[in-house]
Amino acid sequence: MIKKVLAVILVLTVVVPLAVWGMSDAKVSAATSYTVIGNTLMITGTGPMTDYAEVGKAPWYDQRETITNIVINSGVTSIGKNAFAGTNVILIEIPDTVTSIGQSAFYECSKLYSVTMPNSITQIGTYAFWGCSSMESITLSNKLEEIPELAFTRCSSLTSITIPGSVKSIGYRAFANCEKLSVTFSEGLEVIGDEAFFKDYPTAPIGITNSTLRIPDSVKSIGKNAFADNKGLKTLTTGTNLITIDDEAFRQCGLTTINLSRSQKLDKIGTKAFMMTSVTSMVIPDSVTIIGESAFQQCGSLTAVKLPANLKEIGDYAFVATALEQVEIPEKVEK
Repeated sequence: MIKKVLAVILVLTVVVPLAVWGMSDAKVSAATSYTVIGNTLMITGTGPMTDYAEVGKAPWYDQRETITNIVINSGVTSIGKNAFAGTNVILIEIPDTVTSIGQSAFYECSKLYSVTMPNSITQIGTYAFWGCSSMESITLSNKLEEIPELAFTRCSSLTSITIPGSVKSIGYRAFANCEKLSVTFSEGLEVIGDEAFFKDYPTAPIGITNSTLRIPDSVKSIGKNAFADNKGLKTLTTGTNLITIDDEAFRQCGLTTINLSRSQKLDKIGTKAFMMTSVTSMVIPDSVTIIGESAFQQCGSLTAVKLPANLKEIGDYAFVATALEQVEIPEKVEK
């Protein structure tokens, strides 16, 4: 009996170390495996990576501080949820077999410098690049369908981005606190979500760096606080299919010129939409039926406004503390 126990112990002392050492070249899904060589993490195989339930569950997480390069071989079709979160990756190579990047895949990869997405990618997850504070550039796939909420929040070094025409919507806070960002929109975009380009620090000198912003004709709605507090923004031109400018969308921006003339489908200007801007004159399209509460409050340079023929309601405080000298109220105004 004693001999059998000793035999079992001897077997375990051999097997356990082998299992531990084998983790450097192990399966991470039914189709893929990984190897860590020095500071390089390599993903190989054919098919999708594993999705990890939370940050810290990937098998290489304990080596996150030494991993600076990630190479994904051709054949891998997805990057799993939370896969590389928190690593010190600087460079990432993504093959054109990859079609999706999972939720929080590069969450707080604070040393990631640059990313080029292959045009095979159609989907990225929420928080995908959240907190990549060193990332200066990213090229998006021209087949990407949407930019989900919080995808690039706090990418504070990101200097420019072009939203391809394949993207239909930009989600909640997708680029919030991207303080150096200049953004170029393409035709095809339909929805700019709540707080999409918002910054939490209104006393900071810049948010997005655009001085001129042209909203594509395809955009139908601009969400709450979408561009609020971006004081460097001076000129705004909206497109032909815009229906709604939601509450506080451009509040406290540095806007001196607001051109809504092309937006003949615009129905509502939301509460505080242009509050505390520097606009000097306004022509509001005849399609607008509601000007929300405090919409132009404290626009101290506003001296002239042409109200729309179909206007029905002017909200409380809509033009309080402006420099208006004369206003003609249209006949259809009810309130």
